[in-house]
Amino acid sequence: GLLAAGLYAISPLVIAYSRSSWNPNLMPFFCLAIIWLVWKAVVQGKNLWWGAIGFLFGIALQLHYLTTFLMVVVAVYFLLFGGEQRRNYLVYLRGLTGFMIGWFPFLLFELRHHFPNLRTLYRFIFFGRETGFTYNKFLPIVSNVFFRLFNRLVVNNQLILTYIFLFLSLAIFIFSWIRNRSEEKSFKTFSLLACWLFLGVFLFGFYRKGIYDYYFGFMFPLPFLLVSFALIKIIKMGLAGHLIGGFLILGLVGVNLKGVPFCSPPNHQLAQARQIARFIFDQAHGKPFNLALITGNNSDHTYRYFLEIWGNSPIVIKNPQIDPARKTVTNQLFVICESLPCSPEGNPLWEIAGFGRAKIENEWTISVVKVYKLRHWRAKDE
Repeated sequence: GLLAAGLYAISPLVIAYSRSSWNPNLMPFFCLAIIWLVWKAVVQGKNLWWGAIGFLFGIALQLHYLTTFLMVVVAVYFLLFGGEQRRNYLVYLRGLTGFMIGWFPFLLFELRHHFPNLRTLYRFIFFGRETGFTYNKFLPIVSNVFFRLFNRLVVNNQLILTYIFLFLSLAIFIFSWIRNRSEEKSFKTFSLLACWLFLGVFLFGFYRKGIYDYYFGFMFPLPFLLVSFALIKIIKMGLAGHLIGGFLILGLVGVNLKGVPFCSPPNHQLAQARQIARFIFDQAHGKPFNLALITGNNSDHTYRYFLEIWGNSPIVIKNPQIDPARKTVTNQLFVICESLPCSPEGNPLWEIAGFGRAKIENEWTISVVKVYKLRHWRAKDE
């Protein structure tokens, strides 16, 4: 436990997510607490904990909808190993009551605002294109998630170390799981971790869109537990085990400390955005203008923020149905290109297409981006 906590504390990815206030960043704590209480409820037979488990699920579901994956994990584990608890209606009553208490703030919001999130979730599950079974993609997705779970979290993107710890952890864990099948409590404990790992990864196979690192939030603690368990087993193998285990631990500490975010120089993104916005503000000369951003996956909110507080906010171009007189189209359009090379003329982005046929009047390199000033096309431009 101490070794797992120590490795978790120096993981660059964990540190990166812990440095910002975002609801998915709280998932690891609540999901680990849920797994611990499920262990106490099933393995130790303490039925009263189901109320607390339901309460934590009610909170966790408000942090990210992938909590539903953990719900499936716990439900399957309970059906397989719940024993007499499966026939105790008080278990279900406590769990449901706890869940409704934890979920109540969200439910109250939904009642007051005509269920916007629940309707979105309903459409996502039953009519969305993000989920479903695709044979030729299922196994590649599952194997990729398995790999990234160790590669991104435990070994800081080190390819060779990923394969080493992935193989060692799974081999030692599965061997210990099989070896303890005759000891009921130990077998149930290993089976809980197995459901968490294999079923959790398996469910990702039904997700068709991009899988981001924070999606693993409900599994963040798991690879550290498995790796630490394997390392302790190796260390207990005598002098050679001490040497090998110590060497592996030092290797993990080294590669993770090397990649911690606060050891890297700052990228000054805020200062860069301010510098670019100030340049556009000066070039606009106090006149109305439109703004567009060509980028990979960023937004123009930062630039618009500075321009707005300085008193010359860019005008948003509205579609002709709302603005038939095209009063929202100005005589100048500034285009920020974060993705290079960049060709703003004829770009299908609405902020550019809505401006109409245009000609580049000027261009500049500011910080790490290109800024273009476009004007309306004239016949003499032919």
